[in-house]
Amino acid sequence: MRQATAIPVILLAFVAAALLRVCLGSGTVATVTAAAVVARTVEAGDPRQ
Repeated sequence: MRQATAIPVILLAFVAAALLRVCLGSGTVATVTAAAVVARTVEAGDPRQ
């Protein structure tokens, strides 16, 4: 059985923003997009963690 790996939300946000920054070239767009993606992930997550 496969176990889930816990990734801290702040690390996920940083990696997402960094990858988007490299791909898009715009820091502002990368930050806003990463924040939106991570916010949805936090909302869908387990609040007890």
